[in-house]
Amino acid sequence: MFVLSFSWMKTDCCLCAFKVRPPATHKPIDAEFFVRNGQGERMPNANYLKEHFFREGRVFEQHALWIVRTATEIMKMEPNMMSVSSPVTGALFVEVLAFGLRLIAHA
Repeated sequence: MFVLSFSWMKTDCCLCAFKVRPPATHKPIDAEFFVRNGQGERMPNANYLKEHFFREGRVFEQHALWIVRTATEIMKMEPNMMSVSSPVTGALFVEVLAFGLRLIAHA
């Protein structure tokens, strides 16, 4: 059985804090969405957007499209494919898998 009392919730075994912030209700304007870096380039305000999205905030369509387009450009520049000559043997697969697992373990 739960009894809700202001900011506390009583359960059968303990008293737990029950604090939930309300969701973000507004969409950020350009001045909130973007900041200037040291070189004067316009960049997304990562700290603000992290908090905004954590609170289930929404953004305008042009900002969402900007994120998608910019991420796409960055991903196209990344060398994310490995070129391998034939034939590919099982030993190469095992080595690549082990390398990938080492990367994940260090992340």
